Amino acid sequence: MHLTKGFRRLAISLAAVLSVAAVPTPAQAVAGDGWWMLQNVNSGLFLAVAGSGDANGGRIIQYPGRYQASGQASPEQDWFVLHRGNSIYTLRNAGTPDWKAAGVSGSRRDDGAPVIQWTYNPANEDQQWKMLPVGGNLNVFTFTNVNSGSCLAMPRGSKEQNIQAIQWPCNNNRDQQWRRVDN
Repeated sequence: MHLTKGFRRLAISLAAVLSVAAVPTPAQAVAGDGWWMLQNVNSGLFLAVAGSGDANGGRIIQYPGRYQASGQASPEQDWFVLHRGNSIYTLRNAGTPDWKAAGVSGSRRDDGAPVIQWTYNPANEDQQWKMLPVGGNLNVFTFTNVNSGSCLAMPRGSKEQNIQAIQWPCNNNRDQQWRRVDN
């Protein structure tokens, strides 16, 4: 088969383009994916699982930052923040063998409903949080529960340790703002 010079150039160019296009690219991490500690802007305390428990229904509280000898967060304060698309994230805790997820107890929608840990279920909207930066600050966020439309908050702006996190109508107050601390 005899090919013209122009056709050969076109075929070579096309083969070069296709060979580059066929090279697999590594998966890209989305902004937000990774292990974080979440520090309440108002109190300076960190989101944690009470008593390092691993049972379903464990209270999600605020507690002073604790670090292991390695310099990393204690597992009960270590959260895997995983992007699910459309600014929706899940918060999975390292302190449990199966990385339980933070969600609103019983899929409740009422003001003041407690935030707990529960076995992760990707279909549970009460375990899904819309994460939005506060005022263009890429290290401070609000977390709005997909099921209820309310924000992850500390009741009455509490600055006390061991207080359980709740959901509350979003108002952008400092008790609803969470600073990401990379681990």
